[in-house]
Amino acid sequence: SVLRASLIPGLLETARRNISNQSDTLKLFEVGKVFFAKSTTELPEEREMLGGVITGTRQSQAWYSKKESFDFYDLKGICEGLCSRLKIEDIGYVRTSVEDHPYYEAGMCASMVSGEKIIGSLGKISGRVLKTYGIKQDCYLFDIDVEALKLRVPDSITAQPLPKYPSISQDITMIVDSGLEVGQVLSTMQEMGKKESLVESVSLFDVYEGAPLADGKKSISFRIIYRSDSTTLKEKKVKGLHAKISDQLVKTFNAGLPE
Repeated sequence: SVLRASLIPGLLETARRNISNQSDTLKLFEVGKVFFAKSTTELPEEREMLGGVITGTRQSQAWYSKKESFDFYDLKGICEGLCSRLKIEDIGYVRTSVEDHPYYEAGMCASMVSGEKIIGSLGKISGRVLKTYGIKQDCYLFDIDVEALKLRVPDSITAQPLPKYPSISQDITMIVDSGLEVGQVLSTMQEMGKKESLVESVSLFDVYEGAPLADGKKSISFRIIYRSDSTTLKEKKVKGLHAKISDQLVKTFNAGLPE
C-alpha cells in the first residue's frame, strides 16, 4: 500500500464525485493518518490530520434564505467553531505562502495559530488545482494537525450528549393580518417553548400572501420539534401539547386556521 502524504487529494476526489452527481453543496471532512517525508535515510513522520472542504451555497431550506456561496469567512467560522467547542481560545491567523501550501490560491490562505504554534492551514483552493480534478466551482479547505490541536485543549471539558430518544415534528399554519411581523410570532412561540420541556425547537418555513387568501391576510407556517430526554414520546401526548400551543397562538394573534 502507498503511504499518503495528505488528506487533500481524497477530499477533492470525493467532492468531484458528489458534484458530478448533482450534489453541488458540500461540507466534507476526514480524520486520518498521513506521512511526512523527513529525509531519504529516515522513516517518514506519521501524523493524524483533520481535513475539510466546503463548496456550494450556504442557504438552509428556510423560505427566506438567499442563495449565497460559501466563502473564506464561512471556512474560518467552521474552524473557530471547532476550537470554541474544544475550549481553545487563543486562535489567530498569519499569512502563509503558496510555496508552503501549493493547494491554495495566492492571497487567500492563512496558517492557523494557537499560542505560538501553527496547528493548521485554511484557504481557497486554487483554480489550477480545481481544474486538475475537473471541479468548476469554488472550494475552500482546512487542514489541521490533530495532535497539535489536542495539545491546546484544556485538561477538562464537557460535551453535550447526543439525544437518546427520537423527535416528533408537528406543523402549524395560521392565517393572520398581513401587517403582523412574523418575527413577533416566532419569538412568542420560542418563549412558549421554553415553558414546555418537550419543545426542542421552533422554526418558520413558509409565508404566503395571495389567492385564495383574503386581501390583507397571509398564511404563516411553523415547525415545532418535540423530544423528551427521558422517554420515547407518544404521538397522543405530542398532539395534545401541540393543540394547546396552537390554541394559545390563535388567541394571542387573533389568527385563523386554514380550512
